[in-house]
Amino acid sequence: MRLIGILLLGLGVLLVSCKKTEDKESVSYSDLALLATFGDQGNGTITAPGGYLVAKCAVGQVWNGGLNNCAGTGSGTTYGAQSVAYCSVANSCADTTTLQATSGPAFVACSNYSVSGITGWRLPSVSELTSLTTSFNRATILLMFPQTPDDKFFWTRETNPNKTDYSEAYGVSFAESTFGTMTSYDKVASPLYVRCVK
Repeated sequence: MRLIGILLLGLGVLLVSCKKTEDKESVSYSDLALLATFGDQGNGTITAPGGYLVAKCAVGQVWNGGLNNCAGTGSGTTYGAQSVAYCSVANSCADTTTLQATSGPAFVACSNYSVSGITGWRLPSVSELTSLTTSFNRATILLMFPQTPDDKFFWTRETNPNKTDYSEAYGVSFAESTFGTMTSYDKVASPLYVRCVK
């Protein structure tokens, strides 16, 4: 793991030195030091500083082991990432006590997710997903999570408790202009992306 961190740091220094002046965001040395606390397992998974695994690719993308990225399928800005609803039927897919997903398309997407034979994935909590954006910018996080689409937010497993009908759940942005922003979305009418954790 230490070797991966050193290699990542070296790669980051190379990328920093090659940045074009018109790039909107860049990678700083402090970003690289923080990024080195993540562990790329080389199998489509990342170990986060909290000790949990994060899927390198969004649901629908295919991890490419030869390039260690998510360009295995698709093209454009999404590379095959799929948008899914949180629920198929309003208010039917989360526990009303814990306010966490218990069923529905987003829940099932992680339950069925597999990479390198690793199964048992789940939707991330708000804190797990926002921890990937804390102290970083999009340019930095793309070093660890390449081909992350930026046109929609990513679901968390948590329902917005301020909605008395429990019709919305939280999503987190990985887009450059709204990076790290958390917003709640309609569970049925607003399909978002999914990145699973374990």
